Amino acid sequence: MPKLAIFRATKEGLEQGLREKDHSQTTTEAYLFRFQEYSTECLCHAYASGAAVLRVDSTGALSSSLTEDVVSLCYLQWTALRDYSSTNRSCNEQSLVLSGMLHVVRTMRVMHQSKLSLHWTTLMDCCRAANDFIRMADKLEVLWCKLCVQHPYLQAPSARKLLQDTGIDADTANTTLFDEWNNFICILSCDAVACAERAQVFMLRHLANQTTIGTDFFSSSWEKDLTDNQVMIRLIKVIDAYLADLKHFLASEHLWCKALLTTCKAVVCLYVRCLVERADVVTGRRRNHNRRAGTKSDRKPFSHADRALRRMRDDVSMLRDFFLVEANGNPALSRILSDELRILEVIHECLNADDASSIESFVVVIHKRTGVDILVTRCFLSDLWMLVAHRPGKQDIERVLASLETDLQLVSTRVQEQCTLDKKSARNDMSFVRLDDMLRVMYEDRIVQGMLPACWTCVPKMETEDSKVAIHGIRHLMRKLDEFRWNKASAWAR
Repeated sequence: MPKLAIFRATKEGLEQGLREKDHSQTTTEAYLFRFQEYSTECLCHAYASGAAVLRVDSTGALSSSLTEDVVSLCYLQWTALRDYSSTNRSCNEQSLVLSGMLHVVRTMRVMHQSKLSLHWTTLMDCCRAANDFIRMADKLEVLWCKLCVQHPYLQAPSARKLLQDTGIDADTANTTLFDEWNNFICILSCDAVACAERAQVFMLRHLANQTTIGTDFFSSSWEKDLTDNQVMIRLIKVIDAYLADLKHFLASEHLWCKALLTTCKAVVCLYVRCLVERADVVTGRRRNHNRRAGTKSDRKPFSHADRALRRMRDDVSMLRDFFLVEANGNPALSRILSDELRILEVIHECLNADDASSIESFVVVIHKRTGVDILVTRCFLSDLWMLVAHRPGKQDIERVLASLETDLQLVSTRVQEQCTLDKKSARNDMSFVRLDDMLRVMYEDRIVQGMLPACWTCVPKMETEDSKVAIHGIRHLMRKLDEFRWNKASAWAR
């Protein structure tokens, strides 16, 4: 039997079993047990079949019947509880409604979280799920208001006194239902944003697998031949096509803004990754099979640093202009996008510095924007310094970093404390577009490759969005060894 037919049959069973049956001889405990069985079965089938059929409205926004199926079941289950309490005067309505609806919302939350990753299979599925979740959150909020109107003891703390003689802990039960319901609405809203942001994975995969944009950035042809920033023009065309699809598929302006911001973060990560990979090619470091191998001319620093810096400046300017146009005059969104792109401007200014001592003002800024990780800051600045041909070498930059290590450690402590507080309230962790996570994994993986060159092919690896890296445990161990070696060398230098 098809899933949709199973769902309909189960829904009819719920109606017959909970509304049409004579409940006069049924105890409240037995009815509540049967109610929970029926509601769990119906919600399971609703989540299994509701997203199966894709719908497109007149504006092009994607949706499915998942929202209507789940919310209609909530209404039906609430009605069944009311019908039973009205035909059985001996039952406690407050206790029945609280227990029954608490089971319903908890079942919805469990089913939602268990099925979440199934909505991330395609770009259209991500957009459809984002629209469904935001509509479900709105409809459940409306249902909660109706519940509070019908059952006043749900809406005001003073009304909980009505439950003093019910034989249950009224304050705990009422507060638990209120918290569970509102928490589920918050989860739906956050997951709607997560699905809209997750759509950028498909753009990144397209760039990595179907274009040469990643290998063309910072190549010798990018520096010498592509004088009109052709690589950035190609990148912007791909981004523009994906954003056009997202704007068409997403029903909410809020979701579109979140998707645009995530796209900006993804592009920043891509651009910085290409810069670091060029540094890997220059130093001849071992990289994964799907990273750039580098031509003979790519294995040297920029042949003309000023020309490369002008090209980079124009790339960043084109990106800024594109995203500000997409922001469509939204001042808050424009400010956030400009802030995300600011790291590229700081990197350009750092590369343009005359000597190591003149980059001290940029070190702290780069340290904050790359995850307040001293190892990442040290490796990243060394790469930047090496790429520009007229720099004298690593010793000067390492001396500057060693002199600033105490200040960087203080900055790290303050920022990490703030990040700990922020993460407690943040549900979405889109690590695939986080510059700090991307750089940390890249440099820890580099340390493993440098310390275990003969064993690299045998080292256990894990999949990331566009490559394979050593597993976390090995990266962490090699990182500790590298930090010990760095601290020992710094102490000896002092």
